[in-house]
Amino acid sequence: GLRLVQNFVSEREQEVLMAALAGPHAPWAPEQRTPSGGAIRRRVQHYGYVFDYESADVLRRDDEDDGGTKSYVDGGRAACPPLPSMESRREPVSEMTDEEVERRIREDVDDVRGWEALAGVIERTRRFDFANSLAETYDSNRKTQEDAKGTCLNGDNPKNIARDDTLPSSPQCSDRSPRTHPHINQLTINEYTPGQGIGSHVD
Repeated sequence: GLRLVQNFVSEREQEVLMAALAGPHAPWAPEQRTPSGGAIRRRVQHYGYVFDYESADVLRRDDEDDGGTKSYVDGGRAACPPLPSMESRREPVSEMTDEEVERRIREDVDDVRGWEALAGVIERTRRFDFANSLAETYDSNRKTQEDAKGTCLNGDNPKNIARDDTLPSSPQCSDRSPRTHPHINQLTINEYTPGQGIGSHVD
């Protein structure tokens, strides 16, 4: 499902990222066709793999070993830039601590290196513990509700707040494993203008 993480990037990070992603060198994809033969109205950018709107699937490249470079140069339907990565810089990303990743992001933002900052934010996303985020969101939403049996939350239920028995117990009530996504390898960026909207679909 959809998970909204508040303040995942700072305002300054957002400024630097937008300058690159919406700037004159942004790699906007060619016109994208739909299953009905029309064209999607919004602009999109694909990194790593192309999401093909006509087939509603990700296009698989013939050559996986080149990181997408060959497909990008050849200009086929599956052509797109590789996903920005911190891997080619000073030390292997796998050996970097979270603090080192964040320090590198700060340096790139301070020096207005938008693509490098994007690579850092992608690495931040790979390491982010979504299970912990879910627990925090749950507890925040549940704190005004009645303390239900089997949950870890305490507190009185105001008379004007109905108890919601459809909510599961807080993830903090039991042992949980971190929910990270270290193998993220595709990114699609959409540009929406007022009134465009998006068609009904299932991801």
